[in-house]
Amino acid sequence: MFKFSQIEPKLVMISIIILSMVGGLFIMEDYGIGIDTPGVIAYGNTSLKAYSPNMVADPLLVKDMLTTIYEPIGGAWVENLKFYGPAFQIVSQLITEIILRFVPTIDPLNVHKYLIFLTFLAGVWFLYILCQRYVKGWTPVIIALAFLLQPLYFGHSFINSKDIPFMGLFIVAVALGFNMVDRYKDTITASRGDNDERENAEIKNIVINDTQGIDLRKPLQEIILLPKKLLSSLVNKHILCAGVVLGLTISVRNLGIAAGGIVGLLILVRHKEKAIAPGFAYLAIAALSAVASWPYMWHDPLGVFIRSIKLMSDHTWYGSVLFNGGFYLPKDLPISYLLQLISLQFTIPIIILSIVGFGIFLIHKKKNKKFELLLISLWFILPVIYVMIGKPTVYDNFRQFLFITPPLFVFAGLGANWVGEKINNSWLILILVAVLILPGIVGIIDLHPFQYIYYNAFTGGIDGAFRIYENDYWFTSYKQSMEYVNGNAESASIICVWGWTNVAKNYARKDLEIISSGSVQTEEICDYALLSSRFNLDINNARSGEVVYSVSIRDVILATVRKMK
Repeated sequence: MFKFSQIEPKLVMISIIILSMVGGLFIMEDYGIGIDTPGVIAYGNTSLKAYSPNMVADPLLVKDMLTTIYEPIGGAWVENLKFYGPAFQIVSQLITEIILRFVPTIDPLNVHKYLIFLTFLAGVWFLYILCQRYVKGWTPVIIALAFLLQPLYFGHSFINSKDIPFMGLFIVAVALGFNMVDRYKDTITASRGDNDERENAEIKNIVINDTQGIDLRKPLQEIILLPKKLLSSLVNKHILCAGVVLGLTISVRNLGIAAGGIVGLLILVRHKEKAIAPGFAYLAIAALSAVASWPYMWHDPLGVFIRSIKLMSDHTWYGSVLFNGGFYLPKDLPISYLLQLISLQFTIPIIILSIVGFGIFLIHKKKNKKFELLLISLWFILPVIYVMIGKPTVYDNFRQFLFITPPLFVFAGLGANWVGEKINNSWLILILVAVLILPGIVGIIDLHPFQYIYYNAFTGGIDGAFRIYENDYWFTSYKQSMEYVNGNAESASIICVWGWTNVAKNYARKDLEIISSGSVQTEEICDYALLSSRFNLDINNARSGEVVYSVSIRDVILATVRKMK
């Protein structure tokens, strides 16, 4: 266990969160938008309109409004967004509108990016809370700091409005759920009503014709007291808070129901039949919260949710995935895909400590918290097995599965705690902490603002991964590319874009004409060509033009601008 001084670890953790919040304000503008950002913002804006009085009163009107969403930057109608929960997008849009009333000059996209970052920081804080259940002292702070300073997470936390809010809320939902289970004893005691004379009288007056010696008094008492327990549970602050957060997690992505499954299993194992009322209240509150924050569900909650699950499990993506130097269709990816990328995109000390920690969990004979840690291990293991066997559509490395990775840090905490207990030298412990933290700091500084393309030394860093694995798969480097074009292109120039056109359009001068490569009959019409290194677009297209600008980190090219005339 790490022991540095008499400073309160919790105060240090609070300071880290506050400093991060302040720091985020200064760097959020450096990041480009992700390819999904314009669409999800439009979805949040449209969903927020559903809460007007006339819309709330007519769920079918809400259904019609949300059937297709117009994405104004790309100028396209999107049909499947309605099956993605809009909770984060609604809150983001609401907060953005409020801020714009007081600061009308602020860029709404920067507000949106900062709110994504705040959901990440919420995940950092509650990972710290979760780690405190299994290790004490400074270890939870160090692990939470290592989580915060993972370049992969950090880069996504300003651009990814789908996967980062979901991961953050998933951590919060599990942590609050576990806390709720801890307090079940008080909840049940308060709702038992053993001293209620009327209820005891009802039980005593029941005549039981028992010829087999079975005592039915206890089950009867539970049945009679069930309504009172339900009411007590529904207004219990811990159950209410955990249920609402679970519902919002589901309303960010339907897989949030897995957090409820983790918590539900703990309830059943720890409290058995005594958890029926609080457990039902927890799930009922979650269901109501999910429906309330997902307007398209209002006309048919169960039907929409089932269709959402089917869509997520059978999602189709027509691009190819760069992995191990080859391009694959998602269905043809090797079985090693997910675990290999996880081992390459997190800092090496965390990978090592998580393996050590998992080994300690397996061989440790103490039963205290053993089942909880088993559930946390399943949070990671079951999705990995599903990806290996079920072959779902996976692309953009493993961003859709970022939410399964926090357990690595819980087990890294066990590993760090074990190492700290074996070492009785404060200076050596400080060196080891530096070894744990510094790779992330160096990666964040070195790759700014493209930290999400991070690869560790197992593959030779980003240099060794270039054109072997994906890098800027969300085309965020088009922000810097278009800034160059804006400053150099003549009025009314035609910019031909290979890659995701709406990202380039968002940053383009108003007089420029942005054309998708799919609409280019001949490269001769282009004044400039904008090409990403993804899919090797930069080396296979517009080769007649002169390279006038590149977005790169050392020799790793993310995007190229070619002057065609």
